This record gives sequence, C-alpha cells and structure tokens, in this order.
Amino acid sequence: FRLEESSKNVTVVFCRERNVFSILPEGRSAASWTQQEARAVGHEVHVRRRRQVLRDFLRRLDLAELHQALAAATTYAGSDLGWRATNRLRADLLLHTLRLDMPFHNAHTPGELMERVDGDVTRLANFFSQFAIRLLGSALLALGVLVLLFREDWRLGLPLTLFVGLYLAVHIWGQRLSIPHWHAERQASADLSGFLGERLSGIEDIRTNGGVEYAMRRFYEVVRRAFRAGFKADLVTDLGWSLSNITNALGYALAMCAGAYLFYQGAITIGV
Repeated sequence: FRLEESSKNVTVVFCRERNVFSILPEGRSAASWTQQEARAVGHEVHVRRRRQVLRDFLRRLDLAELHQALAAATTYAGSDLGWRATNRLRADLLLHTLRLDMPFHNAHTPGELMERVDGDVTRLANFFSQFAIRLLGSALLALGVLVLLFREDWRLGLPLTLFVGLYLAVHIWGQRLSIPHWHAERQASADLSGFLGERLSGIEDIRTNGGVEYAMRRFYEVVRRAFRAGFKADLVTDLGWSLSNITNALGYALAMCAGAYLFYQGAITIGV
C-alpha cells in the first residue's frame, strides 16, 4: 500500500465512509496522510469489506437454506398426503373388487386386477403430492404477472391475457387428445400383468404339456401390444406438448414485439 499510488482511492473510500474513518483528523487531504495513517485506512477498508462480504454471504446463505427447507417440507407434506390418499383409495378399490360377483373375477385375471388396483392408483400419487401445489403456484404467478402488466399498460396486459387463454385452450386440447390412448395403454399394461401372473402360476402345467413355445409366442404378442399402446400414447402426448411449446414460443415473440413497440413509443422504459 503506497500513498502516492492510491491517494485518490483512499479519498473516495474516506468520503463514502467518513463516519468509519473519523479517527483521522478532519480537513486533511489524503496526500497529507502519513504512511502509517494510509496503511491504517487501507487495513480498515479491507477488514470492513471482508465483514460486509461475509454478512452478504450469510444473508444469502440463510435465504438459500430457508428455500431448501421450505422445498423439502413441501415435498414431504405433498408425498405424505399423496401416499395417504392413494393408500385409502387402494383399500376402497380392493374392498369394492372383493365384493363383486364371480363373473367379474372370471372375466379378469388376478394380475390384471392387481395392476388396476395398484398401478393405476400409483399414477395418481404425483397428482396428489406435487401437481396440485404446482398448479396453484403457477396460477398465482400468472395472475400476478397479468395484474402487473395491466398496471403498467393495458396494451401489454390485454394481448398477453388473450395469449394465456389461447395457451390454456391448446394445452387442454392436446391433453384431451391423448386421454383415449392412455386408457388403451393402461389396459394393455393390465393385460400384460395378468398374462404374466397366469403363466407363472401355471408354469409346471405349461412345461408338462409342452406349451412353452405357445406361451412364449403369446407373451411376445402381449408385449408387442403393450409396447405399441405405450409408444402411441407417448407420441400423441409429445404432439400435444409440442403444440403447447410452439404456442409458448409465439407468446414470447408477442411479448417482445409488444414491449418493443411500446418502448419506441415512449410508453414504457427498458426496465419494464
């Protein structure tokens, strides 16, 4: 730390934090400081900057830890709620299945019933645990953004509100388009589970009667149907998501164009 090379910097620091370095006599310029005074000022600046950086780091660390704690608590509460709800639903479905007449049980294999009671209900666990919370949070966020846009300029809020309605319509249409295919996929998965359960329980009879090749051929047919049903359902779902993403990209373009137009008109600032 040399006084001749850093006198201006010291003066700036002294002016910004005059109350901090009041140990120096007032009215003296940085050029008249002694080497020891300049070193004391530099040391004090260094210490206080380190303390400020440490305080900022701890403050941000506290916020990050709070965010992680809230995320963990939300995940735990959602998962616990989802499993409690789905377990009760499994119990109700099992009780309902056991009370049905024998023609129903003769028409459906035990493996198929297990897939329906457990597999289909497991798909609902994500809805009960995370989907409802995320849907509510996204809806509140979108509503807040639209309100702020209308507050700034109705010419921004109105087209983006229309875009939100268009996006929801396209998204809902794409989801409804895939519903029948997912019904077929769940039925194919249940048929596969039922086939495996029946063949594994009768594996000794199949070997004794020489029906291994026939059982394997039927297995490949059932697996092929399940794969085709799942592939078709995924393909239609991806088509719906692609349409939603295209609509979303058009919305971004609309927002940029509207913002650029209002900015050049002088209605909004670059910060908006």
